[in-house]
Parts: sequence; structure tokens; C-alpha cells
Amino acid sequence: MSGENKTENEYLEMCNDFSKRMKVKNEKIQELMKIIFVCYGLVRRATETNEHALMQECRSFISEFFTEEYGWESD
Repeated sequence: MSGENKTENEYLEMCNDFSKRMKVKNEKIQELMKIIFVCYGLVRRATETNEHALMQECRSFISEFFTEEYGWESD
């Protein structure tokens, strides 16, 4: 009986751990979706108005985000 409880507890711990990791991943995905939508809006506006400064702003925004969130350095 105690062996079954131990296994059940292990499964519950694994389930809780998995849930926590998925929550963190979903939060990161939501953050990336926000970045994508903001950049899409900037690119769309820049192409409609031929304002290349908006494209540079978008590039800077993405570079900053990746550097802060993932430690990636831009060129």
C-alpha cells in the first residue's frame, strides 16, 4: 500500500512541476506574441508611409527585447 501512495505522490509532483513549467512557457509565448503584433504594426505602417525610421525602431525594439530576455547580442 505505501508503495502505491509513494508512486501516486511522485505522479502528483510530476504533474505539478509540469503545470508550473507550462505556465512559464505560456507567459513567454504571450510576451513574444505581443512583440510580434507590435512589430507587425510598425512594419505595416512603415510600408504604407515609406517611413524607414519606423523599420529601424522595430529592429531596435526586437534587439532590445532579445538582449534583455534571452541574453542574445545583436550585430
